Amino acid sequence: MKVLTLLPQAGLWGGPVAGLRTSKALAALGVEQEICLGGEGPLEEEVRRAGLPLFRISAKGRAPSRILAALVLLHRRKPLLVHAHSVLGLSRDFALAARVLGIPVAWHVHEDLGFPRYRKRLGAVRALSSLAIAVSRVQLHHLGGIRALHIPNGVDPAAFPPPSPQERAEARRALGLGPGRFVVLFLGRICQDKGCHILARALESAFRREKSIFGLFAGQGKEEDLREIGVMFSGEEESPGRLLPPSPRVLPLLHAADLLVLPSRRENCPLVVLEALSTGLPVLASPEGDLPHILSGRNGGRLLPPQGHLDPETLASFLVRAARGEGPTREVEGARGRERVVQRYSLAAQAARLYHIFENLAGNSMEEKRP
Repeated sequence: MKVLTLLPQAGLWGGPVAGLRTSKALAALGVEQEICLGGEGPLEEEVRRAGLPLFRISAKGRAPSRILAALVLLHRRKPLLVHAHSVLGLSRDFALAARVLGIPVAWHVHEDLGFPRYRKRLGAVRALSSLAIAVSRVQLHHLGGIRALHIPNGVDPAAFPPPSPQERAEARRALGLGPGRFVVLFLGRICQDKGCHILARALESAFRREKSIFGLFAGQGKEEDLREIGVMFSGEEESPGRLLPPSPRVLPLLHAADLLVLPSRRENCPLVVLEALSTGLPVLASPEGDLPHILSGRNGGRLLPPQGHLDPETLASFLVRAARGEGPTREVEGARGRERVVQRYSLAAQAARLYHIFENLAGNSMEEKRP
């Protein structure tokens, strides 16, 4: 079974990374995978490293030219199914081309459908998809009236193991972190919606009360957001944090940290939380999307108040208590979190479920084409 996977964005953040990992897991199950990227970006190197055939169609330009390019590519490659990620315009154009050629489309939705700019694109998903895949229960609610399934994101626990004491010490040394530091990590897109600015101000306040606290921010973002976070942690002899350049190598950061903090306004099923839990790193996160289900029963961490009730001082108090041993720890919540990932959020289980769904979609399409 040949599947052409469309990733309209080539950045190193949730949706594109999840799409590539799913493709690699499906390839391991015997699915012939080909990747089409909607432009250039750091994900391209990861696709090449995975050894998957790579094609590119520019997401820029007018829709007719993109649809024509998709028609040509699909006609030449002849996949049995298109696996589109994201509700962005290129996915719509690709799905339309697939519909013209009679190729079924499984449409993986990663965006927060609470935003009108994404929700208004659901008409295309309704009209052109054979099946929509929601990564969170909140998305599934917004997909009402569309044939859809809830399949949460998954991670490979073997790729995100807990660190040995030696690995943890080495990861901290490489980052210049002393043994007495309590390291708070933010990993993801640097922007207001992720709560980065609230966390940065909380770290400044917490540091005044507890000098062991140190924040690390790592990820991509707009220049103005990166500059603002960078300015907060520059110019001081003893700074409460540091902004790191984005890198696909996140495991050393997860090993070095004591706590992952994600004070987002909106979330679905964040990969970074599953990655952290898999390594035994406890999590402090907003109660958004599937996070209350992931962290239920304190399996891996604690929930923050919703963003409307979360200010820097409140978050700073959480951080100070955690640094003083009154919050989630690797030894307790961290161990529970890894067990939860292994049982409920493994990439292998996600890929196996998709494999059977894709088999059915492609098989039904072949039956319909027979005279």
